[in-house]
Amino acid sequence: MNQIESRELKPVNEPGTYGNLLETDLFNQLSEFYRKHCGPVPKFEKENLDKIQVGTKLSYSKKICELDVLMFGLLSGDFNPIHFDRNVAKKTKFGEPVVHGLLTGSLVSALLARLPGIPVLLSCSLNFKSPVKPDDIVTVDGEVIEVDKEKKNRYTIKITCRANEKIVVEGQAKILLWTI
Repeated sequence: MNQIESRELKPVNEPGTYGNLLETDLFNQLSEFYRKHCGPVPKFEKENLDKIQVGTKLSYSKKICELDVLMFGLLSGDFNPIHFDRNVAKKTKFGEPVVHGLLTGSLVSALLARLPGIPVLLSCSLNFKSPVKPDDIVTVDGEVIEVDKEKKNRYTIKITCRANEKIVVEGQAKILLWTI
């Protein structure tokens, strides 16, 4: 039994009484468990951009492991056997389990969170082109394609996700960017 399984997870304080969830014992314990089963927890860093304008680009990559798929199923309630059951999945055109489309899509949020300030997602439209398989490395690229002329803190970002050099998701996100 590994260290995290051999002890109880410490609860987070009552809702509204904590400052930063990323500084809790529970987050540290979950991070330790994730590292053991998937490798390093992706480091969160804000992009160092002086100005965001049309043409500004950013990128984020993450390896999707089986624990990510399991946790996404638990979080979303999506237990479609195409994601979990090898016997079912091998009867499909994919031939093996695939990652939830919205798990791949959620990496868009990770990309946008790296923008300076506080990004708020206003809308997101994604087209799923090809499946992602567990252990694929997904790279999400974003490019600012529009700045709202009236509300200058609103941006439209073109999104492209790739796995194994193949486009798996394309779309757009509209965000509001607060500065604090």
